[in-house]
Amino acid sequence: GGCHRIFEVDRSSAGARTGWAHTLLREGAAHGIRDRARHIMTTPADPGTTTALIVLGLIGVAVLYVWTALALAAVFRKSGEQGWKGWVPFLNEATLFQLGGYSGWLVLLYLVPGLGAVAVWVIRILACHRVGASFGFGVGMTIASAVVLPIWASIIGFGPARWVGLDRAPRRPEEVVAPALP
Repeated sequence: GGCHRIFEVDRSSAGARTGWAHTLLREGAAHGIRDRARHIMTTPADPGTTTALIVLGLIGVAVLYVWTALALAAVFRKSGEQGWKGWVPFLNEATLFQLGGYSGWLVLLYLVPGLGAVAVWVIRILACHRVGASFGFGVGMTIASAVVLPIWASIIGFGPARWVGLDRAPRRPEEVVAPALP
């Protein structure tokens, strides 16, 4: 490729009113696509917009946390656990693991960089499947727990379902043993 000149179009307030754009030649010339890409101008974000987005994001996270904590507290109360555990980060996850028949200590996998969070997410799905089965729900609710935990916990915690326990949860047909004949 040949040498390309870089031009910047400056639409100042005077140019915007008159409809004329001022073209400024930038220092140097660009040789090829990569050099031209480095000269692309970006407009800095407005501080007010940035602040508003950060505040809205924090409010969204707080609302999501409160919703999840309320719903998990309701699930825990229905299953015989203390409801306040739903409000404590990591303890709520450990309690959910225990209700699903897994060790609560598995929450420490969060400390493993990268794959630790993925492992905890998989264990949470498995635990939620068992907890859902203990309330009489099937695979559809397991998928809901994997995608949107607050909705899963709200349906179980605030809905009419009752805890029947892991040992009385419905099993797959191949796991059901017919009673012995007399």
